[in-house]
Amino acid sequence: MRFPNWKSNSKKTYQQENIYGHMKKLLLLTIAIWYLTAGCYSQTDWKSFMSRQDMTWTRLPQTWYEAPFMGNGSMGSYICKEPGKNAIRVDVGNSMVHDHRTDDASIYGRGRLLIGYFLLHPVGEIKSGDLRLDLWNAETTGCIRTTRGEIKLRACVTSESPYILVEAEATAGEKEFTWKFYPENTDSPRQLNAIRKGNKNHLKVLEEWAQHFPNVISKKTMCPIPPRNCPHAMG
Repeated sequence: MRFPNWKSNSKKTYQQENIYGHMKKLLLLTIAIWYLTAGCYSQTDWKSFMSRQDMTWTRLPQTWYEAPFMGNGSMGSYICKEPGKNAIRVDVGNSMVHDHRTDDASIYGRGRLLIGYFLLHPVGEIKSGDLRLDLWNAETTGCIRTTRGEIKLRACVTSESPYILVEAEATAGEKEFTWKFYPENTDSPRQLNAIRKGNKNHLKVLEEWAQHFPNVISKKTMCPIPPRNCPHAMG
């Protein structure tokens, strides 16, 4: 005849009760933290809070890697002074515009292709300017100051449509400023960077492309330039 192990059972019961007790305390603590967080969230002026995190430029960015960026995950743009020119650049980029080679799984076969950019040509000579990347409104605002006056800018990329919107408001001396679009060669930045670095694997890939697609390789840069009827350029 076997008797139950009361000592063992009582030990297990104590351990279970102890675990349940800790779980209840943890649940109550989680609920309390949630209520505190919700209360703080409802009392926060998020517009004011986000404005304190805005990036500001007290001088005009001189190149793309200094510029404020905007985008919606596909369409993108940035604003800066065009190097070597008396103009402001508004770039046009879209991740859906890329090389589409199904026979090349390397990084070069799916590389993004350049599209182009707009230049704002003021009447006077650009002297200074400032920009602000507004996080709350997802837009860039700023002022371009020239020898003839000022041009105020406001730009954004729409969240659900592939549009770049730019508003420009000029003082009397700059009323005749102009916009002009400059298309880029359909070169991949990856390929251009590899050429600058002298990447031998990259040059080998381009030689293979030249054999299969002789009409889409630029002799000047050794980069693919898909014509309108080329199936490997998708946009």
